[in-house]
Amino acid sequence: MARPRAPGHDDRIHAAIYKRRGLLLKERTLSIDYERLIRDGTAPLSDCYRALAASGRGSNVRQFMGLLLAFYQELGYEIPPDEEEGRQTLGLRVPTDVLVSGRGDCDSKAVAFASMWRRLPSHLVFIVVPGHALVGVEATALPGEQTVRVGNRTFVLCEVAGPGKLAPGRDRRERAASSTSSSSPPDPPPPSTLSATIPPRAARPRGSLSNWQPCASGCRHEEWRREHRLDDPPARP
Repeated sequence: MARPRAPGHDDRIHAAIYKRRGLLLKERTLSIDYERLIRDGTAPLSDCYRALAASGRGSNVRQFMGLLLAFYQELGYEIPPDEEEGRQTLGLRVPTDVLVSGRGDCDSKAVAFASMWRRLPSHLVFIVVPGHALVGVEATALPGEQTVRVGNRTFVLCEVAGPGKLAPGRDRRERAASSTSSSSPPDPPPPSTLSATIPPRAARPRGSLSNWQPCASGCRHEEWRREHRLDDPPARP
């Protein structure tokens, strides 16, 4: 006679299955495990990283930050479909898919950027605001650059998503201002709260920032995380 399963047994099994695929299951709600995807994406991107490192040989941290940022901004901007080749994407492409397809949205490109940056000694933060994702790289900020502080560390904010080129520490409002008027800056957007988490190579403090603009291209990963509740989790997401 089979022994009865302990309460929560199936939930723990499903949670472990999802975790191996870069997802978190909590209270029957799925969310993306960005930290795991960043960590797991480092090794598969090794060849691409080495090629970029070779092209930027002799660069300092800031120069290589600009090189890597420009590389990802050059990739096409595209919100992943809900399903691709029979697989649920959950609105995000993993780092290898970003490079193979040459496309990605804000969090897809930010995860891929962070996966490569983990090979460097300089720390990085992965940042999620309502409707948008970006990264911050630990570096000395130049005057006028957008930064976030976590503890006693300063991180220069980088808009990985594109489309178009933005230097480290610059945001879309500055580009819009330069294209419409060189004399008067645009009104700042309403304040929003930004949370920062440091990938596995560093400790895990939290930081906050205000006045960062949501993604103008309609990124929806936060919307998906709010709405994707599971009534009966399948064995394979």
